[in-house]
Amino acid sequence: MSKHFGGWQAQGSDVQDPGHRREWGQDVPPTKPEGTQWLGELADMCTPAQHDVRSATACPKALQFVRRAPKEGFPTMSCHFYATKHRGRGAPRIDVEIWGLAFQG
Repeated sequence: MSKHFGGWQAQGSDVQDPGHRREWGQDVPPTKPEGTQWLGELADMCTPAQHDVRSATACPKALQFVRRAPKEGFPTMSCHFYATKHRGRGAPRIDVEIWGLAFQG
């Protein structure tokens, strides 16, 4: 099993289970450029409508999260980045899950 793994996921009532997901797993922590690239790949998996609702707030917040990672990377955690004015069950969002470290740089 990889030492550092996780994934980006588009979630919400507008996405059928299990949602769109871009996973990673590797022996060295992924870098900020890798995290940014994988977030873009996830956005590309969304339909135009799903992408539109997330592009104003959720995607920029997720990108900012990657950019502000400490030099050693973020430790194990999960975060949710919601679309504007949406909260609660079924709200459109981008999620990230990290096990190990991620987004070094």
